[in-house]
Amino acid sequence: GSYLNVGQRFEITPDIALGPRIFVTEKEGVGFGADASYDFMESPASWLYRTQGEVHGLYTTEDRGYIHWYHRYEYDENLVVRMQAEHWSDSEFYKDFFYDAYRNRTAPRSFANVTYRQDDYIATGTVQAGTHSWANEKDRLPEVTFHLLERPVLDRLYLSFDTVTGYNDRSPYGDHGGRSVNIARLSYDFDPAPGLSITPFVELEGTWYSKQRDDDSSATRLSALAGV
Repeated sequence: GSYLNVGQRFEITPDIALGPRIFVTEKEGVGFGADASYDFMESPASWLYRTQGEVHGLYTTEDRGYIHWYHRYEYDENLVVRMQAEHWSDSEFYKDFFYDAYRNRTAPRSFANVTYRQDDYIATGTVQAGTHSWANEKDRLPEVTFHLLERPVLDRLYLSFDTVTGYNDRSPYGDHGGRSVNIARLSYDFDPAPGLSITPFVELEGTWYSKQRDDDSSATRLSALAGV
């Protein structure tokens, strides 16, 4: 049905903005909420220095609603911490009210991530927890990754390596166990003519799975992929 979605944000301080929102609908009652944002990236005197984020929330007269929080902390140009918390009253609320922006979203997501970057590699750590009984979510408790960026081994021959290791719990099905995926890739940069580049490659993958947290059994998978 028809609706009217109106919000106004006011600058509380040079680093903080806050404002109300009203969401009047034809079939889903009236929603009342607020939106806030903060940016202390250039405020060294604040204890929140080098952080920025947003908070959004809405609750309707039909007992439906949501609250979202997104936070980013940059220790320096190489080390970044991101945190996100999303909570929906039901599986369809956010698509009902904000379909254009979230029509491809399957569920809310809550996680904390640390990413460390160097010229030669990227390392990450992620903890993700499901907070909704109705959502098909995969918890990462935790998951760590290491990505060795493409580097020359011989003339025109390049190597890269990626590993993803973690303990996963898929809700609400109760499937859980450890997993380690390791992929090495060799590629050759061949330029037979100006404007033409051909890159043959071979990729080897080795994956280890544990069946359950309290089960000693495990499985492995080896695979290879070649292409050009």
